[in-house]
Amino acid sequence: MHKLKNRGMTLIEIAVTLAVVSIILGISLHSFVTAFPRINLNSASRDLVSNLQKTKLEAMKRNLLCTVTFNLEVGGVQYDYVVYADANQDMEYDTGEEILCQVRFQDYGSGVEYDTTEGGGDGLTFTNNDDGFPSVAFNPRGLPIKNGGGFESGSIFIKNEKDYKKEVVVSLAGRVMIK
Repeated sequence: MHKLKNRGMTLIEIAVTLAVVSIILGISLHSFVTAFPRINLNSASRDLVSNLQKTKLEAMKRNLLCTVTFNLEVGGVQYDYVVYADANQDMEYDTGEEILCQVRFQDYGSGVEYDTTEGGGDGLTFTNNDDGFPSVAFNPRGLPIKNGGGFESGSIFIKNEKDYKKEVVVSLAGRVMIK
């Protein structure tokens, strides 16, 4: 009878296996790392759409203007946009008005910021409020309005460090979408 030898793996087999695994991991890691900037930009633009829709719904629910003001400083912190219940309906954030959300694009990473090559140099096409900040408010019917009255439509242009770009549009009918 033959005795079966119990063989393990040779050093060459282990080395080849490790080399193949290393190559696969390297390719996967590169793909994963290069996808981050696009993922972060997509996340920022989807959150912006969600927050604009939330603003519209809160205005309808509360039966008063809810406003989004861009590039606003609150409590010593600069935010890319602030959503608030505009109690005195002036489209300007006043101390004591309820803030529904505050967003800084830098929190998304990958250099997410306004695309200043669009919208007249600030990445925005909304009318400024009396304080000089671009703003859009939603009235109790869910329609976007501008400072001084009248309906408003506009766009927010954002980009990331890889120069991928997104445009978030608010239509005159109050529809919010990513282009």
